[in-house]
Amino acid sequence: MNGDTFINIGFDTAIKRYLLLKTENYTRLANDFLVYVIYMLNFIYGENLIISSYYNRKNNGYKTLLEGFKQYDLSDNKISKFFKDMNSYIEVEIYNRNNGLEKNEFFTYLQEDLIDMFLAKASKLGYATEYYNQFRNLLFFSNSSNQQRNIINQRYATNLDASVNYFDYKVYQMTNTLSFTSVKDNLLSNDVYKVFGLNDKLLENVSDQALTEINNKIYAYFNINPIESQADKKLEKASLHLLAPRLKFKLANNSGRANVLVFLLIFIGLISIGVVIGLNIISKI
Repeated sequence: MNGDTFINIGFDTAIKRYLLLKTENYTRLANDFLVYVIYMLNFIYGENLIISSYYNRKNNGYKTLLEGFKQYDLSDNKISKFFKDMNSYIEVEIYNRNNGLEKNEFFTYLQEDLIDMFLAKASKLGYATEYYNQFRNLLFFSNSSNQQRNIINQRYATNLDASVNYFDYKVYQMTNTLSFTSVKDNLLSNDVYKVFGLNDKLLENVSDQALTEINNKIYAYFNINPIESQADKKLEKASLHLLAPRLKFKLANNSGRANVLVFLLIFIGLISIGVVIGLNIISKI
Protein backbone atom coordinates (compact mmCIF):
# COMPACT_ATOMS: atom_id res chain seq x y z
CA MET A 1 0.00 0.00 0.00
CA ASN A 2 1.27 3.47 -0.91
CA GLY A 3 0.23 6.60 0.98
CA ASP A 4 -3.50 6.67 1.55
CA THR A 5 -4.27 3.86 -0.92
CA PHE A 6 -6.01 0.90 0.72
CA ILE A 7 -4.40 -2.37 -0.47
CA ASN A 8 -4.09 -1.33 -4.15
CA ILE A 9 -5.53 1.14 -6.65
CA GLY A 10 -8.26 -1.21 -7.83
CA PHE A 11 -9.69 -2.07 -4.41
CA ASP A 12 -9.23 1.48 -3.12
CA THR A 13 -11.09 2.88 -6.15
CA ALA A 14 -13.96 0.43 -5.66
CA ILE A 15 -14.39 1.40 -2.00
CA LYS A 16 -14.29 5.11 -2.78
CA ARG A 17 -16.86 4.78 -5.58
CA TYR A 18 -19.13 2.79 -3.27
CA LEU A 19 -18.90 5.46 -0.57
CA LEU A 20 -19.55 8.24 -3.09
CA LEU A 21 -22.76 6.50 -4.10
CA LYS A 22 -23.87 5.64 -0.59
CA THR A 23 -22.89 8.71 1.42
CA GLU A 24 -23.13 11.43 -1.24
CA ASN A 25 -25.82 9.91 -3.49
CA TYR A 26 -23.52 10.06 -6.51
CA THR A 27 -26.09 8.23 -8.67
CA ARG A 28 -23.87 8.11 -11.76
CA LEU A 29 -22.07 5.25 -10.00
CA ALA A 30 -25.22 3.19 -9.35
CA ASN A 31 -24.37 0.83 -12.22
CA ASP A 32 -20.60 0.87 -11.80
CA PHE A 33 -19.20 -2.67 -11.74
CA LEU A 34 -16.63 -1.96 -9.02
CA VAL A 35 -19.44 -0.68 -6.80
CA TYR A 36 -21.23 -3.96 -7.52
CA VAL A 37 -18.12 -5.85 -6.32
CA ILE A 38 -18.27 -4.04 -2.98
CA TYR A 39 -22.00 -4.78 -2.67
CA MET A 40 -21.24 -8.45 -3.26
CA LEU A 41 -18.49 -8.42 -0.64
CA ASN A 42 -21.02 -6.89 1.76
CA PHE A 43 -23.45 -9.67 0.87
CA ILE A 44 -20.86 -12.33 1.67
CA TYR A 45 -18.99 -10.85 4.64
CA GLY A 46 -21.15 -7.98 5.87
CA GLU A 47 -20.72 -4.27 5.23
CA ASN A 48 -19.24 -3.66 8.66
CA LEU A 49 -16.14 -5.76 7.87
CA ILE A 50 -15.54 -4.26 4.43
CA ILE A 51 -16.15 -0.60 5.19
CA SER A 52 -14.77 -0.49 8.74
CA SER A 53 -11.56 -2.08 7.44
CA TYR A 54 -11.26 0.77 4.96
CA TYR A 55 -11.91 3.46 7.57
CA ASN A 56 -9.29 1.83 9.80
CA ARG A 57 -6.81 1.39 6.94
CA LYS A 58 -4.09 3.16 8.89
CA ASN A 59 -4.71 1.07 11.99
CA ASN A 60 -4.69 -2.65 11.08
CA GLY A 61 -7.60 -2.34 8.64
CA TYR A 62 -5.83 -4.56 6.09
CA LYS A 63 -5.17 -7.24 8.71
CA THR A 64 -8.81 -7.12 9.84
CA LEU A 65 -10.03 -7.54 6.26
CA LEU A 66 -7.72 -10.50 5.63
CA GLU A 67 -8.87 -12.20 8.82
CA GLY A 68 -12.46 -11.69 7.70
CA PHE A 69 -11.76 -13.29 4.32
CA LYS A 70 -9.94 -16.21 5.95
CA GLN A 71 -12.59 -17.00 8.56
CA TYR A 72 -14.31 -19.30 6.04
CA ASP A 73 -11.05 -20.97 4.93
CA LEU A 74 -10.51 -18.93 1.77
CA SER A 75 -6.93 -19.64 0.67
CA ASP A 76 -4.16 -17.04 0.53
CA ASN A 77 -3.83 -17.66 -3.22
CA LYS A 78 -7.48 -16.84 -3.85
CA ILE A 79 -7.30 -13.71 -1.72
CA SER A 80 -4.19 -12.57 -3.56
CA LYS A 81 -5.81 -13.30 -6.93
CA PHE A 82 -8.88 -11.26 -5.99
CA PHE A 83 -6.81 -8.17 -5.17
CA LYS A 84 -4.72 -8.58 -8.34
CA ASP A 85 -7.88 -8.91 -10.43
CA MET A 86 -9.24 -5.72 -8.86
CA ASN A 87 -6.11 -3.90 -9.92
CA SER A 88 -6.16 -5.43 -13.39
CA TYR A 89 -9.81 -4.48 -13.88
CA ILE A 90 -9.12 -0.81 -13.24
CA GLU A 91 -6.04 -0.91 -15.51
CA VAL A 92 -8.10 -2.34 -18.38
CA GLU A 93 -10.90 0.12 -17.63
CA ILE A 94 -8.50 3.05 -18.01
CA TYR A 95 -7.03 1.59 -21.20
CA ASN A 96 -10.49 1.03 -22.65
CA ARG A 97 -11.58 4.56 -21.80
CA ASN A 98 -8.57 5.97 -23.66
CA ASN A 99 -9.11 3.73 -26.69
CA GLY A 100 -12.88 3.70 -27.10
CA LEU A 101 -13.23 0.07 -25.94
CA GLU A 102 -15.47 -1.63 -23.35
CA LYS A 103 -14.82 -5.38 -23.05
CA ASN A 104 -12.92 -6.31 -19.88
CA GLU A 105 -11.98 -9.94 -19.15
CA PHE A 106 -11.60 -9.13 -15.46
CA PHE A 107 -15.33 -8.42 -15.35
CA THR A 108 -15.74 -12.21 -15.36
CA TYR A 109 -12.65 -13.06 -13.32
CA LEU A 110 -13.81 -10.85 -10.44
CA GLN A 111 -17.21 -12.52 -10.41
CA GLU A 112 -15.41 -15.86 -10.25
CA ASP A 113 -13.38 -14.56 -7.28
CA LEU A 114 -16.60 -13.56 -5.54
CA ILE A 115 -18.07 -16.98 -6.30
CA ASP A 116 -15.07 -18.65 -4.64
CA MET A 117 -15.55 -16.44 -1.59
CA PHE A 118 -19.26 -17.20 -1.36
CA LEU A 119 -18.80 -20.94 -1.80
CA ALA A 120 -16.07 -21.06 0.83
CA LYS A 121 -18.50 -19.53 3.31
CA ALA A 122 -21.48 -21.59 2.11
CA SER A 123 -19.49 -24.81 2.39
CA LYS A 124 -18.36 -24.06 5.92
CA LEU A 125 -21.75 -22.89 7.19
CA GLY A 126 -23.89 -25.39 5.28
CA TYR A 127 -26.23 -22.98 3.50
CA ALA A 128 -29.63 -24.08 2.20
CA THR A 129 -30.31 -24.25 -1.56
CA GLU A 130 -32.31 -21.01 -1.46
CA TYR A 131 -29.23 -19.06 -0.43
CA TYR A 132 -27.23 -20.48 -3.34
CA ASN A 133 -30.01 -19.44 -5.71
CA GLN A 134 -30.12 -15.97 -4.19
CA PHE A 135 -26.41 -15.49 -4.82
CA ARG A 136 -26.61 -16.96 -8.33
CA ASN A 137 -29.28 -14.43 -9.29
CA LEU A 138 -26.90 -11.61 -8.38
CA LEU A 139 -24.41 -12.69 -11.05
CA PHE A 140 -24.29 -11.33 -14.59
CA PHE A 141 -25.64 -13.72 -17.23
CA SER A 142 -27.46 -13.53 -20.55
CA ASN A 143 -31.02 -14.29 -19.45
CA SER A 144 -31.04 -12.35 -16.20
CA SER A 145 -34.40 -10.83 -15.23
CA ASN A 146 -32.55 -7.61 -14.33
CA GLN A 147 -32.44 -5.58 -17.54
CA GLN A 148 -29.85 -3.11 -16.32
CA ARG A 149 -27.57 -5.98 -15.38
CA ASN A 150 -28.06 -7.42 -18.87
CA ILE A 151 -26.93 -4.14 -20.39
CA ILE A 152 -23.79 -4.08 -18.24
CA ASN A 153 -23.08 -7.72 -19.07
CA GLN A 154 -23.39 -7.04 -22.81
CA ARG A 155 -21.03 -4.10 -22.45
CA TYR A 156 -18.19 -5.65 -20.48
CA ALA A 157 -18.34 -9.47 -20.66
CA THR A 158 -16.23 -11.35 -23.18
CA ASN A 159 -18.47 -14.37 -22.53
CA LEU A 160 -22.01 -13.54 -21.42
CA ASP A 161 -22.53 -16.68 -19.33
CA ALA A 162 -19.00 -17.40 -18.11
CA SER A 163 -19.62 -16.39 -14.50
CA VAL A 164 -22.87 -18.31 -14.01
CA ASN A 165 -21.36 -21.35 -15.75
CA TYR A 166 -18.41 -21.17 -13.36
CA PHE A 167 -20.80 -20.98 -10.40
CA ASP A 168 -22.82 -23.98 -11.57
CA TYR A 169 -19.67 -26.00 -12.20
CA LYS A 170 -18.17 -25.22 -8.78
CA VAL A 171 -21.45 -26.09 -7.04
CA TYR A 172 -21.49 -29.37 -8.97
CA GLN A 173 -17.93 -30.07 -7.79
CA MET A 174 -18.91 -29.38 -4.19
CA THR A 175 -21.88 -31.73 -4.27
CA ASN A 176 -20.27 -34.54 -6.29
CA THR A 177 -16.52 -34.62 -5.68
CA LEU A 178 -15.88 -33.34 -2.16
CA SER A 179 -14.07 -36.50 -1.07
CA PHE A 180 -11.91 -36.36 -4.19
CA THR A 181 -10.86 -32.72 -4.04
CA SER A 182 -10.04 -32.81 -0.35
CA VAL A 183 -7.28 -35.41 -0.70
CA LYS A 184 -4.49 -33.15 -1.96
CA ASP A 185 -4.00 -29.42 -2.37
CA ASN A 186 -2.61 -29.64 -5.91
CA LEU A 187 -5.37 -31.72 -7.51
CA LEU A 188 -6.79 -30.57 -10.82
CA SER A 189 -10.44 -30.87 -11.78
CA ASN A 190 -11.87 -34.38 -11.67
CA ASP A 191 -12.95 -34.03 -15.32
CA VAL A 192 -9.36 -33.33 -16.36
CA TYR A 193 -8.16 -36.62 -14.87
CA LYS A 194 -11.09 -38.50 -16.44
CA VAL A 195 -9.64 -37.80 -19.89
CA PHE A 196 -6.62 -39.92 -18.93
CA GLY A 197 -8.53 -42.59 -17.04
CA LEU A 198 -7.29 -41.46 -13.64
CA ASN A 199 -9.54 -41.74 -10.60
CA ASP A 200 -9.36 -40.39 -7.06
CA LYS A 201 -8.33 -43.73 -5.52
CA LEU A 202 -5.32 -44.00 -7.81
CA LEU A 203 -4.26 -40.42 -7.19
CA GLU A 204 -4.51 -40.85 -3.41
CA ASN A 205 -1.56 -43.23 -3.63
CA VAL A 206 0.89 -40.99 -5.47
CA SER A 207 3.17 -38.49 -3.78
CA ASP A 208 2.68 -34.74 -4.09
CA GLN A 209 5.82 -34.58 -6.22
CA ALA A 210 4.52 -37.27 -8.59
CA LEU A 211 1.11 -35.58 -8.75
CA THR A 212 2.74 -32.29 -9.71
CA GLU A 213 4.67 -34.08 -12.47
CA ILE A 214 1.45 -35.72 -13.69
CA ASN A 215 -0.28 -32.33 -13.70
CA ASN A 216 2.55 -30.78 -15.69
CA LYS A 217 2.34 -33.54 -18.30
CA ILE A 218 -1.41 -32.98 -18.61
CA TYR A 219 -0.84 -29.25 -19.09
CA ALA A 220 1.79 -30.06 -21.71
CA TYR A 221 -0.60 -32.43 -23.50
CA PHE A 222 -3.07 -29.56 -23.94
CA ASN A 223 -0.21 -27.14 -24.74
CA ILE A 224 -1.08 -24.92 -21.76
CA ASN A 225 1.53 -23.20 -19.59
CA PRO A 226 0.62 -24.11 -15.97
CA ILE A 227 1.73 -20.71 -14.66
CA GLU A 228 -0.09 -18.57 -17.22
CA SER A 229 -3.15 -16.55 -16.25
CA GLN A 230 -6.31 -18.69 -15.79
CA ALA A 231 -4.39 -21.85 -16.76
CA ASP A 232 -6.62 -24.10 -14.63
CA LYS A 233 -9.78 -22.77 -16.29
CA LYS A 234 -8.31 -23.24 -19.77
CA LEU A 235 -7.38 -26.80 -18.84
CA GLU A 236 -10.89 -27.56 -17.55
CA LYS A 237 -12.42 -26.16 -20.72
CA ALA A 238 -10.12 -28.23 -22.94
CA SER A 239 -10.79 -31.44 -21.01
CA LEU A 240 -14.56 -30.90 -20.92
CA HIS A 241 -14.44 -30.56 -24.71
CA LEU A 242 -12.82 -33.99 -24.98
CA LEU A 243 -15.35 -35.50 -22.58
CA ALA A 244 -18.38 -33.95 -24.30
CA PRO A 245 -20.70 -36.36 -26.14
CA ARG A 246 -20.52 -34.18 -29.23
CA LEU A 247 -16.82 -35.05 -29.61
CA LYS A 248 -17.73 -38.71 -30.06
CA PHE A 249 -20.14 -37.73 -32.82
CA LYS A 250 -17.50 -35.65 -34.54
CA LEU A 251 -14.94 -38.43 -34.30
CA ALA A 252 -17.36 -40.92 -35.79
CA ASN A 253 -17.81 -38.67 -38.79
CA ASN A 254 -14.19 -37.66 -39.30
CA SER A 255 -11.81 -39.44 -41.61
CA GLY A 256 -10.12 -42.57 -40.28
CA ARG A 257 -6.77 -40.83 -40.27
CA ALA A 258 -8.06 -37.95 -38.13
CA ASN A 259 -9.53 -40.40 -35.62
CA VAL A 260 -6.24 -42.27 -35.39
CA LEU A 261 -4.32 -39.05 -34.79
CA VAL A 262 -6.63 -37.91 -31.98
CA PHE A 263 -6.55 -41.23 -30.18
CA LEU A 264 -2.80 -41.57 -30.72
CA LEU A 265 -2.23 -38.24 -28.97
CA ILE A 266 -4.35 -39.32 -26.01
CA PHE A 267 -2.60 -42.70 -25.94
CA ILE A 268 0.82 -41.03 -25.86
CA GLY A 269 -0.39 -38.85 -23.01
CA LEU A 270 -1.59 -41.92 -21.11
CA ILE A 271 1.78 -43.64 -21.54
CA SER A 272 3.66 -40.57 -20.32
CA ILE A 273 1.49 -40.22 -17.23
CA GLY A 274 1.54 -43.98 -16.65
CA VAL A 275 5.33 -43.93 -16.50
CA VAL A 276 5.22 -41.30 -13.74
CA ILE A 277 2.71 -43.30 -11.70
CA GLY A 278 4.67 -46.51 -12.24
CA LEU A 279 7.95 -45.00 -11.10
CA ASN A 280 6.22 -43.53 -8.06
CA ILE A 281 4.84 -46.95 -7.07
CA ILE A 282 8.23 -48.61 -7.58
CA SER A 283 9.91 -46.01 -5.37
CA LYS A 284 7.59 -47.01 -2.52
CA ILE A 285 8.44 -50.72 -2.72
